[in-house]
Amino acid sequence: MTLSQPDKRSHRLACALLATLVSPAFADTSIGPDPYAAGYGFDLPSEAAWGGWTRGAEGTLYAEWDVFNDNSHGGADDRSAAPDLGRFGTSSAWLGWNTGTFVSGTGNLYSFTVPEIFSIDLAGTVPAAPLRVVLQVETQGQFLNYDSFTLNDTQPTQSTQTYRNAAFPSPQGPTDLIHRLFVWDLPTPPAAFVFRFASKEPHVSLTQAAVDIGPQTASNPDLPLPPEPSAAQDRTVLAKLPAEALDANLAAQLHAQYPRWFPETWADRELTFTRKTDRGGKRVTQILKGGIPALFQDTAAGGSNRVYLDIYRPDEAGDVKIAECQPKATKIRRWKKVTLDDGISRSRYGTALYRLELKAVTLPAKNKFTKRFGLCDVDLATAGIQPGVPALLDGDYAVFRRESD
Repeated sequence: MTLSQPDKRSHRLACALLATLVSPAFADTSIGPDPYAAGYGFDLPSEAAWGGWTRGAEGTLYAEWDVFNDNSHGGADDRSAAPDLGRFGTSSAWLGWNTGTFVSGTGNLYSFTVPEIFSIDLAGTVPAAPLRVVLQVETQGQFLNYDSFTLNDTQPTQSTQTYRNAAFPSPQGPTDLIHRLFVWDLPTPPAAFVFRFASKEPHVSLTQAAVDIGPQTASNPDLPLPPEPSAAQDRTVLAKLPAEALDANLAAQLHAQYPRWFPETWADRELTFTRKTDRGGKRVTQILKGGIPALFQDTAAGGSNRVYLDIYRPDEAGDVKIAECQPKATKIRRWKKVTLDDGISRSRYGTALYRLELKAVTLPAKNKFTKRFGLCDVDLATAGIQPGVPALLDGDYAVFRRESD
């Protein structure tokens, strides 16, 4: 996947007019806090240990994005946005993203289906040398791949997490809110500043990004940065599973004849999703499991025991199926021959425990997937089963579906 490179000639006049515009810190106007507020992770260069210059001062560059607008730069729908919070000293500034990543209804960048790839391209005159280049990013949901961050194909001099709340409240429910800082020290100014970074998986929401470029001085050679977080249990989120929707007449007849095996009502269930990350977020362990009692019909008598759990994520444009799982029947209590109310049909029914238990471990060099009971297809756009563990968020839900013969 490649990022689009829009024709920027039509915007040169606008860029020149806007080059002197600079604005103070702004709150995230979509679904986040003001990242510059006390206790959060963003800083102005005049306040930060990494800084020492004033945003908007002569010889500095600045650009910041909060609400991403695909029509604000280049051509319409070319997957690029101009800085909406402010800019200074730049002759060109835009942020781009790959196919499959889109602008959400809240103005953030998100993908249901593909790893996300981002680019920030800046140009401007910076006479001072050596330089300090700083990128601050805010995300929600899954992690970015912090090893992917480069400036002109060079890894950062320093990188650290400056804020994290694994259960930050949002309109979609608790989410993992992260602020992260990346610093490059350059001996000479380059012709342009090209940042590249990406995620390893979908479901990352890029909510804000700020670039500050200024002089590296004796007052800011080494950053007193906080230590990386130690291994931690991120959170457990639940996919709510409605009870099996049996025909009311059938359920009543089964219960009347064999109440021990066939309940009068089937209780709702939940799938448990656990996500654990190690130091720096480089190793991610995800586990999805649950047990679902359901009706089991003898296939020889006609019917099917193939059951599925379709997992959906609520979205403004309509709920989107993000995974399709087939649990495994691991325990059949007892067969019962049931005579239905026509007085002739005698079918064999039982109650089965369908179990789903999956585990995935993502490492820098490889991914490991194991399953004990059942299987999930996590890429519905690709033919065949693409096994994995869907990365769930609060508010996701599963629907029990029985496949007919």
